[in-house]
Amino acid sequence: MRHINIDKLTNDMVKSRKAIIICGPTCTGKSKIAINLAGIFKTDIISIDSIQIYRGMNIGTDKYDTKRYNIKQYMIDIFDPDHSASVAEFRNICRDIIKNKFFLRKKVPILVGGSGLYIRGVVDDLDFVPEGNKAIRSKIGDDVKKYGLSKYYEELKKIDPLYSGKISENDERRIVRALEVYKVTGKPFSFYQKKW
Repeated sequence: MRHINIDKLTNDMVKSRKAIIICGPTCTGKSKIAINLAGIFKTDIISIDSIQIYRGMNIGTDKYDTKRYNIKQYMIDIFDPDHSASVAEFRNICRDIIKNKFFLRKKVPILVGGSGLYIRGVVDDLDFVPEGNKAIRSKIGDDVKKYGLSKYYEELKKIDPLYSGKISENDERRIVRALEVYKVTGKPFSFYQKKW
């Protein structure tokens, strides 16, 4: 059997900016595999989970205590539950951690989780729908209350027939968001979906 030189492999991975990614459904042993690999590579773990980022959200999220293995786990308990974290925000924080806590310290990042969208957000160059504009969203919401949702669904159908055909005419949240994106960017919401 051929011996693997972990130090050389680590150096090669750090130099080429490679990460180990473990993805799959809940309760399939991802965390245990990540802990074993972190021990072998003398590194830490980054949780890629859309719920584990929230403090107090412990039931059903399978937050794993890695401290007893002397392994740090990033992206756990970073927001209060009333904060709505976008994939873009998650990506930016996570990429900063990968750069500063791993690659600059000559460590291989191990990304582990079941949130495929968040993993893609971190490792791929996805074009995200731009962040919203609260003033515009609030104005559209007020107008919907004043003039009725159907008027704004009809407006959305003219601006973005592709996206409006995918959602319900009663889906106020999505209608308002799509109109907000159009007013902010001048591009229909479906434009950003095609990028995926």
